[in-house]
Amino acid sequence: MKKSIRVVIDTNVLISSFWGKKPGEIIALWSAGKLTAVISPEILNEYMEVMQRFNLSEDNMEAVMEVLSDTAHNIYVSPSEKVNVVKKDSSDNKFIECALAGKAGFIISGDKHLKNVGEYKGIKILTPAEFLDYIS
Repeated sequence: MKKSIRVVIDTNVLISSFWGKKPGEIIALWSAGKLTAVISPEILNEYMEVMQRFNLSEDNMEAVMEVLSDTAHNIYVSPSEKVNVVKKDSSDNKFIECALAGKAGFIISGDKHLKNVGEYKGIKILTPAEFLDYIS
């Protein structure tokens, strides 16, 4: 695997990571600096809102805040280009906009609307399991 791959991590992957399995492996790679997460203000807001809704433990919240504040493993962008690629759930377009702005090669998501897009302008949209297979 290359040094660090630029990815956009969908909120569902971040939240699912607390129950381990493949999403947990994605977050572990991110934490270890093998992945560089591209994050926009909209995505960061969604991460925070959803984490509060799930009422995560203090330890889990601290772990997320630690990886989010680690500037070596994150690129924060403010997308200027708006897209309307995900028709059935337009709120998912923010992940594509972020990937474009941050030159990410991948969006890692379990969201069916994003998954149905498959690829956009060279950005592959993969589930955690597909991404892990792809890079191994």
